Amino acid sequence: MKLSLLTAICLAITASIAANCQVATPSVGYVRYANGDVRPIYGLPGNYIVGDSVLTSAEAVSFSGAGGWVLKPGTLALMDSKLTSVVTSEVRESAALFHIDGSIETAVAWLPESHVLLHWNGKSLSSTPVSLIGEGDTATSVRKLDANTASFLVSKPGGSVASYRISLLTGELKSSVPMAAACKSTWDDSSRIFCFSDQRLSVLSAASGDILQELALPVEGSLTIEEASARCLHLSAKAPGENWLLHLDDKDLQFYQLPGPKISPSPTDGANTNSAK
Repeated sequence: MKLSLLTAICLAITASIAANCQVATPSVGYVRYANGDVRPIYGLPGNYIVGDSVLTSAEAVSFSGAGGWVLKPGTLALMDSKLTSVVTSEVRESAALFHIDGSIETAVAWLPESHVLLHWNGKSLSSTPVSLIGEGDTATSVRKLDANTASFLVSKPGGSVASYRISLLTGELKSSVPMAAACKSTWDDSSRIFCFSDQRLSVLSAASGDILQELALPVEGSLTIEEASARCLHLSAKAPGENWLLHLDDKDLQFYQLPGPKISPSPTDGANTNSAK
């Protein structure tokens, strides 16, 4: 009898816990699909759920857990964690570079046609003209290091790459360090530089330039690289369905293919369920 009473009590407690506790699906970040829709991604590496569209007509994005950049035709918006616009700027460029490490105070954008750096100073969007990136040079990565300094990775016409540090106050060059690697696209997280070539990704030590890891790219040809979050990159090709995530905290980096979004059929698609009888 005592055992039966104890069992009943345990079952009641278990039921109460189950009723009052919810297990949340981990949030990975946000990705932009080829049609311009921005969708949240949930799950674990290699096992993803694609959420409903939260933004449309995006031409480029960059997100962290605290906010993100969203470029739409003619407008660049800095958004908070709830995807509410903090500030917008009229921008007539489609090749802008963005980065945001964590809080929106780390947000920085490079407008190559205007030769202007935009960054959030905590109160407003500041603009810094930069003239030192010459003809033939291509900035492939930008980061805000502190309130006064930004860094660029710049690809030179011969294929070499240089690391620049720029004053956000004056736009002047603080330092320039050549890199041994040749990259078509780059991304860095302060300790590592991710160097994307035609068929491979080389992960380099930012301090020494040593190769830490090499991976074959999942597809040949041009890739677009955007931040899904501060610790996850979204790689996409032009062909539909070719989307991958790279989780930067993984000990052994690998590419995980991302499923395409499920598009709800329009009322006129499929069988006609409302035909007149």
